[in-house]
Amino acid sequence: MARKASLTHEALVALGPEKLAKMVLDEAGRNGAFKRLVTAALAGAQGPAAIAAIVDRRLLALERARGFIDWDKRKAVVTDLTALVAVMIDELGAADPAAAVARLLRFLAGAERVFERVDDSSGTVQQVYHAAAEALPGVALRLADDEKGQLPNRLMPLLLTDGYGLIERVIALLIPLLPLSALDHFDAALAAAFQEIDLSRSGHRDWERQFRRDRLIQARQAIADQRGDVDAFVALEHQRGTQRQDTLAVAQRFLVAGRAAEALDWVRQSPRPGLRVMSWEDLGDDRPGHDLAELTRARLEVEILEAIGDPAAAQALRWQTFADTLDAAALRDYLAHLPDFAEFDALDRAFAHAAAYPHRYTALAFFLATAGSGRKTRPRSA
Repeated sequence: MARKASLTHEALVALGPEKLAKMVLDEAGRNGAFKRLVTAALAGAQGPAAIAAIVDRRLLALERARGFIDWDKRKAVVTDLTALVAVMIDELGAADPAAAVARLLRFLAGAERVFERVDDSSGTVQQVYHAAAEALPGVALRLADDEKGQLPNRLMPLLLTDGYGLIERVIALLIPLLPLSALDHFDAALAAAFQEIDLSRSGHRDWERQFRRDRLIQARQAIADQRGDVDAFVALEHQRGTQRQDTLAVAQRFLVAGRAAEALDWVRQSPRPGLRVMSWEDLGDDRPGHDLAELTRARLEVEILEAIGDPAAAQALRWQTFADTLDAAALRDYLAHLPDFAEFDALDRAFAHAAAYPHRYTALAFFLATAGSGRKTRPRSA
């Protein structure tokens, strides 16, 4: 019985140029996105200007388009946009990184227009744009330092109008690549833009002005992180106002910087309202859901208590976290820090507490999650 043919580079080369050329032409006739990829590859032989011209024509078409695209035609749009991004990154990025970065930024700047005219309930069109944002810094890495230094000037106007976080993500990934002089210039520009956003005016757009200020603060904090300047990060966090501060982010940075006492102060501050989610157990127990950040806060405080040399308080918090939530990970962490053989009595105590827990579906989920580990850990009764 003949072996199944495998699709490899060597096997395709062995087919010969004539057969491969025919296959490429046939597929290009059926597949518009593939045709654009092949056309861009052929243009590459003429130099980066030819590739850029192909990209520019497609970007111009996207910018001029006005018709609404129904859900059933969305897949073709995704294929077309994916091919365009591939040409910008692979073909133009290899030939002329500066031209590729400019086109990628132009592509991202037009995201909102595309999103508004495509029925993208599945989010697949947005995924293409997010993938382009993630890939752009890799292309920018090939730029000369003076070209990298010009990126903040291009990014500033885009950041202020970015409604989907695409430019914000690009900036977060680009900051580690920028020369120090460019970081200083960028930080100053961000600070100036921040001062120009006036929150003293009242009106229904207050939330939008605050959102823009927060975005500028985040960009400046990314620069502070790159410099290793915790105090600058904290000073920027204070500009958010007490009710909007991310106390966990500050506490984490103080901990990493070896300033555990300050980290403890921040982790114990009243948190800003976080994202509340409702699990199936919450639904069954008729509970309003829980704040996703609370377990993160408890784990971080445990880490800080260990860092300042208070293992007893850390262990007490591990138990309290489990007792309040029946979080199996909190219990495992608590057991791992007990003396040898003490975990058996602790498991009895934990299971007794779970059995008496007032929310029965949460308790049931805990027992199901720990059933296997319980059998392995607990000694067989006499």
